[in-house]
Amino acid sequence: MKRCFPVMMVIALILLCFAGPAMGAGIQWKITLNNDRSISESVTGLSSLPASADSWTTSPGSQDLNRTIGFWDTYGKQTDRLPIDIMVEDYILWQNVTIQTTALPANAPVFTAVAGQPLQLTVQFPAAIKLANGARMENERTAVWQWDTGSSLPNKGVLLEATLLDGFITSIALFILAFIGIAIFYFRKVSKTHKLIEEEYSLEKLDEEKDKEIDQDDDKE
Repeated sequence: MKRCFPVMMVIALILLCFAGPAMGAGIQWKITLNNDRSISESVTGLSSLPASADSWTTSPGSQDLNRTIGFWDTYGKQTDRLPIDIMVEDYILWQNVTIQTTALPANAPVFTAVAGQPLQLTVQFPAAIKLANGARMENERTAVWQWDTGSSLPNKGVLLEATLLDGFITSIALFILAFIGIAIFYFRKVSKTHKLIEEEYSLEKLDEEKDKEIDQDDDKE
Protein backbone atom coordinates (compact mmCIF):
# COMPACT_ATOMS: atom_id res chain seq x y z
CA MET A 1 0.00 0.00 0.00
CA LYS A 2 2.81 2.37 0.89
CA ARG A 3 4.45 1.72 -2.47
CA CYS A 4 1.23 2.59 -4.30
CA PHE A 5 0.64 5.80 -2.36
CA PRO A 6 2.99 8.05 -4.44
CA VAL A 7 1.45 6.73 -7.65
CA MET A 8 -2.04 7.41 -6.37
CA MET A 9 -1.02 10.95 -5.36
CA VAL A 10 0.34 11.63 -8.87
CA ILE A 11 -2.88 10.34 -10.46
CA ALA A 12 -4.98 12.47 -8.09
CA LEU A 13 -2.97 15.59 -8.96
CA ILE A 14 -3.34 14.93 -12.69
CA LEU A 15 -7.11 14.49 -12.30
CA LEU A 16 -7.35 17.73 -10.33
CA CYS A 17 -5.38 19.63 -12.96
CA PHE A 18 -7.61 18.47 -15.79
CA ALA A 19 -10.91 18.42 -13.93
CA GLY A 20 -10.42 21.78 -12.20
CA PRO A 21 -10.93 24.02 -15.24
CA ALA A 22 -13.90 21.95 -16.42
CA MET A 23 -15.54 22.07 -13.00
CA GLY A 24 -14.84 25.79 -12.62
CA ALA A 25 -16.09 26.71 -16.09
CA GLY A 26 -19.78 26.29 -15.18
CA ILE A 27 -22.10 28.52 -17.20
CA GLN A 28 -20.67 30.73 -19.94
CA TRP A 29 -22.73 33.88 -20.48
CA LYS A 30 -21.53 36.10 -23.30
CA ILE A 31 -22.67 39.61 -24.20
CA THR A 32 -21.40 41.23 -27.40
CA LEU A 33 -22.10 44.93 -27.92
CA ASN A 34 -22.14 45.36 -31.69
CA ASN A 35 -21.21 48.41 -33.78
CA ASP A 36 -24.84 48.89 -34.84
CA ARG A 37 -25.79 49.28 -31.12
CA SER A 38 -27.47 45.86 -30.98
CA ILE A 39 -26.56 43.18 -28.43
CA SER A 40 -25.79 39.56 -29.24
CA GLU A 41 -26.22 37.38 -26.16
CA SER A 42 -25.58 33.69 -25.59
CA VAL A 43 -25.67 31.24 -22.69
CA THR A 44 -23.87 27.88 -22.88
CA GLY A 45 -23.22 25.09 -20.41
CA LEU A 46 -26.83 24.61 -19.31
CA SER A 47 -27.75 21.11 -18.17
CA SER A 48 -31.38 21.72 -19.14
CA LEU A 49 -33.47 24.52 -20.58
CA PRO A 50 -35.50 26.71 -18.19
CA ALA A 51 -39.24 26.22 -18.55
CA SER A 52 -40.04 29.76 -19.69
CA ALA A 53 -37.08 30.96 -21.76
CA ASP A 54 -39.43 32.50 -24.33
CA SER A 55 -37.22 35.43 -25.36
CA TRP A 56 -34.37 33.10 -26.32
CA THR A 57 -33.81 30.85 -29.31
CA THR A 58 -32.12 27.46 -29.35
CA SER A 59 -31.24 24.86 -31.97
CA PRO A 60 -32.95 21.45 -31.88
CA GLY A 61 -31.09 19.11 -29.56
CA SER A 62 -29.00 21.95 -28.09
CA GLN A 63 -29.11 23.46 -24.61
CA ASP A 64 -27.43 26.69 -25.76
CA LEU A 65 -29.48 29.89 -25.73
CA ASN A 66 -29.08 32.84 -28.10
CA ARG A 67 -30.84 36.12 -28.76
CA THR A 68 -30.36 39.61 -30.21
CA ILE A 69 -31.52 42.77 -28.45
CA GLY A 70 -32.19 45.98 -30.39
CA PHE A 71 -30.16 48.60 -28.53
CA TRP A 72 -27.53 48.67 -25.78
CA ASP A 73 -29.47 50.81 -23.32
CA THR A 74 -32.61 48.66 -23.60
CA TYR A 75 -30.92 45.66 -22.00
CA GLY A 76 -32.10 46.67 -18.53
CA LYS A 77 -35.72 46.60 -19.77
CA GLN A 78 -35.54 42.88 -20.59
CA THR A 79 -37.27 40.65 -18.07
CA ASP A 80 -35.10 37.58 -18.48
CA ARG A 81 -31.55 38.91 -18.22
CA LEU A 82 -28.46 39.19 -16.11
CA PRO A 83 -28.78 41.56 -13.12
CA ILE A 84 -26.89 44.29 -14.97
CA ASP A 85 -27.77 47.52 -16.72
CA ILE A 86 -26.04 49.12 -19.71
CA MET A 87 -26.04 52.91 -19.53
CA VAL A 88 -25.12 55.04 -22.53
CA GLU A 89 -24.23 58.73 -22.50
CA ASP A 90 -24.53 60.08 -26.04
CA TYR A 91 -22.35 62.93 -27.23
CA ILE A 92 -21.91 64.28 -30.74
CA LEU A 93 -18.77 62.32 -31.60
CA TRP A 94 -18.73 59.53 -29.03
CA GLN A 95 -20.69 57.49 -26.48
CA ASN A 96 -19.63 56.68 -22.94
CA VAL A 97 -20.84 53.21 -21.94
CA THR A 98 -21.07 51.90 -18.37
CA ILE A 99 -22.12 48.40 -17.34
CA GLN A 100 -23.08 48.02 -13.70
CA THR A 101 -24.92 45.44 -11.64
CA THR A 102 -28.51 45.94 -10.51
CA ALA A 103 -31.08 44.08 -8.45
CA LEU A 104 -32.19 40.70 -9.78
CA PRO A 105 -35.20 41.02 -12.11
CA ALA A 106 -38.48 39.66 -10.75
CA ASN A 107 -38.85 37.21 -13.64
CA ALA A 108 -35.51 35.92 -14.90
CA PRO A 109 -35.82 32.14 -15.35
CA VAL A 110 -32.49 31.68 -17.15
CA PHE A 111 -30.42 33.57 -14.59
CA THR A 112 -32.36 31.96 -11.73
CA ALA A 113 -31.49 28.55 -13.19
CA VAL A 114 -27.76 29.35 -13.19
CA ALA A 115 -27.53 31.50 -10.05
CA GLY A 116 -26.23 28.62 -7.93
CA GLN A 117 -23.59 27.51 -10.45
CA PRO A 118 -20.13 28.86 -11.36
CA LEU A 119 -20.59 31.68 -13.84
CA GLN A 120 -18.23 33.05 -16.45
CA LEU A 121 -19.31 36.35 -18.00
CA THR A 122 -17.66 37.57 -21.18
CA VAL A 123 -18.30 41.08 -22.54
CA GLN A 124 -17.06 42.11 -25.97
CA PHE A 125 -17.03 45.80 -26.89
CA PRO A 126 -16.44 47.30 -30.37
CA ALA A 127 -13.68 49.59 -29.03
CA ALA A 128 -10.99 49.56 -26.36
CA ILE A 129 -12.29 49.03 -22.80
CA LYS A 130 -11.11 51.67 -20.32
CA LEU A 131 -12.08 49.92 -17.10
CA ALA A 132 -13.06 46.34 -16.24
CA ASN A 133 -13.26 45.80 -12.49
CA GLY A 134 -12.10 42.34 -11.44
CA ALA A 135 -11.95 41.05 -15.01
CA ARG A 136 -9.33 39.19 -16.96
CA MET A 137 -8.67 40.98 -20.25
CA GLU A 138 -8.42 38.59 -23.21
CA ASN A 139 -7.62 41.60 -25.38
CA GLU A 140 -8.35 45.33 -25.25
CA ARG A 141 -11.96 44.73 -26.35
CA THR A 142 -12.86 41.58 -24.39
CA ALA A 143 -13.26 41.27 -20.61
CA VAL A 144 -13.94 38.01 -18.76
CA TRP A 145 -15.23 37.63 -15.20
CA GLN A 146 -15.39 34.35 -13.24
CA TRP A 147 -17.51 33.88 -10.12
CA ASP A 148 -18.02 30.86 -7.90
CA THR A 149 -21.78 31.36 -8.17
CA GLY A 150 -23.89 33.60 -10.34
CA SER A 151 -25.82 34.78 -7.28
CA SER A 152 -22.85 36.98 -6.25
CA LEU A 153 -23.09 39.09 -9.42
CA PRO A 154 -25.73 41.63 -8.22
CA ASN A 155 -23.27 42.99 -5.61
CA LYS A 156 -20.34 43.85 -7.88
CA GLY A 157 -21.11 47.51 -8.70
CA VAL A 158 -19.57 48.97 -11.87
CA LEU A 159 -18.19 46.20 -14.07
CA LEU A 160 -17.07 48.03 -17.19
CA GLU A 161 -16.51 51.49 -18.63
CA ALA A 162 -15.70 52.18 -22.28
CA THR A 163 -15.89 54.91 -24.91
CA LEU A 164 -16.92 54.44 -28.52
CA LEU A 165 -16.30 57.01 -31.24
CA ASP A 166 -19.09 57.40 -33.77
CA GLY A 167 -17.25 56.50 -36.96
CA PHE A 168 -19.75 58.06 -39.38
CA ILE A 169 -20.07 61.39 -37.57
CA THR A 170 -16.33 61.49 -36.85
CA SER A 171 -15.62 60.98 -40.57
CA ILE A 172 -17.98 63.83 -41.46
CA ALA A 173 -16.37 66.08 -38.83
CA LEU A 174 -12.87 65.30 -40.14
CA PHE A 175 -14.03 65.96 -43.71
CA ILE A 176 -15.50 69.34 -42.71
CA LEU A 177 -12.32 70.29 -40.81
CA ALA A 178 -10.17 69.28 -43.77
CA PHE A 179 -12.42 71.26 -46.14
CA ILE A 180 -12.19 74.34 -43.90
CA GLY A 181 -8.40 73.99 -43.70
CA ILE A 182 -8.07 73.72 -47.49
CA ALA A 183 -10.46 76.67 -47.98
CA ILE A 184 -8.46 78.86 -45.58
CA PHE A 185 -5.20 77.92 -47.34
CA TYR A 186 -6.74 78.62 -50.75
CA PHE A 187 -8.20 82.01 -49.83
CA ARG A 188 -4.93 83.10 -48.21
CA LYS A 189 -3.09 82.13 -51.38
CA VAL A 190 -5.59 83.97 -53.57
CA SER A 191 -5.46 87.02 -51.31
CA LYS A 192 -1.68 87.06 -51.46
CA THR A 193 -1.76 86.75 -55.27
CA HIS A 194 -4.26 89.61 -55.57
CA LYS A 195 -2.09 91.74 -53.36
CA LEU A 196 0.97 91.07 -55.53
CA ILE A 197 -1.03 91.87 -58.68
CA GLU A 198 -2.31 95.12 -57.18
CA GLU A 199 1.18 96.12 -56.16
CA GLU A 200 2.55 95.28 -59.59
CA TYR A 201 -0.14 96.90 -61.72
CA SER A 202 -1.46 99.71 -59.51
CA LEU A 203 -1.90 103.21 -61.05
CA GLU A 204 0.77 104.54 -58.78
CA LYS A 205 3.18 101.92 -60.07
CA LEU A 206 2.25 102.68 -63.66
CA ASP A 207 2.84 106.43 -63.07
CA GLU A 208 6.24 105.68 -61.60
CA GLU A 209 7.12 103.54 -64.60
CA LYS A 210 5.93 106.30 -66.94
CA ASP A 211 8.02 108.92 -65.14
CA LYS A 212 11.07 106.68 -65.39
CA GLU A 213 10.55 106.30 -69.14
CA ILE A 214 10.22 110.12 -69.55
CA ASP A 215 13.40 110.67 -67.52
CA GLN A 216 15.23 108.14 -69.62
CA ASP A 217 14.09 109.89 -72.82
CA ASP A 218 15.25 113.26 -71.48
CA ASP A 219 18.63 111.83 -70.62
CA LYS A 220 19.02 110.50 -74.15
CA GLU A 221 18.31 113.93 -75.62
